Amino acid sequence: KGLHGLKFNHTHVGPTITAVLGEEVSIDVMNQAAVGTSVHWHGQEQHNNSWADGTAHITQAPIPPNTTFRYKLKAAPAGTFWYHSHVGMQLFDGLRGPLIVKVVHSL
Repeated sequence: KGLHGLKFNHTHVGPTITAVLGEEVSIDVMNQAAVGTSVHWHGQEQHNNSWADGTAHITQAPIPPNTTFRYKLKAAPAGTFWYHSHVGMQLFDGLRGPLIVKVVHSL
């Protein structure tokens, strides 16, 4: 039997998002669920873009069903983090995934 629940890119754990420290990152979230959703980027600083923090009903309205929302953030600080839905219990239904921000050292 297949897994049930909400998914990012058709998988129960969303894809790994990898960025370089300081990189401008744009992520489109297409909500194909029957209810609103949002995505919170754990550990990422939200300077001048608190609207992209993903905390539904606090910094952002939920993304309505059948719509797309573009998150834009500057990857900082470096490290291993995660992203997840911030609406109800959606993260436990599968809306979560890894976020890695790397430091690139020049030779």
